[in-house]
Amino acid sequence: MAIVQDKDKLVRAIKGKIGKGQPSDWHIGITNERDEWKKKGKSKPPRWFVWHVDFKDAKDAVSDLTKEGVKGEPIGDIIEEGVNIYVYIF
Repeated sequence: MAIVQDKDKLVRAIKGKIGKGQPSDWHIGITNERDEWKKKGKSKPPRWFVWHVDFKDAKDAVSDLTKEGVKGEPIGDIIEEGVNIYVYIF
């Protein structure tokens, strides 16, 4: 999975998945675990999309999208920049 190099591209990709649906029907989060749902001991959500991103772009995109009504999830155990960072929506 290639890293999405730009916050605007990430926001467009996420909005593309949300489509014509309501942003408030979706949840967004940042994690170091690509399959965060597994870590939480849950079943995979029926809608699960993930992007490998830069930490700053992740924080900025999540901030922008939560302002538009997407429900934010608590940030997972992010240790520092330089580790694998993922933004997920479900």
